[in-house]
Amino acid sequence: MFKKGNKLGGRKKGSTNKSNTKIKSEFAELLENNSHRLQEALDELEPKEFIKAFTDLSSFILPKMKAVEMESTVEHTINGLTMSDIIEIDANIDYERALKEAENTKEDDKE
Repeated sequence: MFKKGNKLGGRKKGSTNKSNTKIKSEFAELLENNSHRLQEALDELEPKEFIKAFTDLSSFILPKMKAVEMESTVEHTINGLTMSDIIEIDANIDYERALKEAENTKEDDKE
């Protein structure tokens, strides 16, 4: 009886799959020998059809890309101050400026 983990023959991990290599090689040769015919056929297509055919064919040559989501937080410092510190200082400066303007307005009203 076959038990899990008992490997009986087959390709070793990381070794080349000879049948895939042979097929890829033969297909590349087929494309090379018929590239002019392929180009003629592509030239006859409408732009939308050409783009579809081109992208479909490229999937056999280019590796498929996988979408990757990434989330990051960037913290910059200026003279040892973080952006949060700078925003807080700016808010305080605006508050102090507003208080001074209010005091000046009250003094102007008294005169």
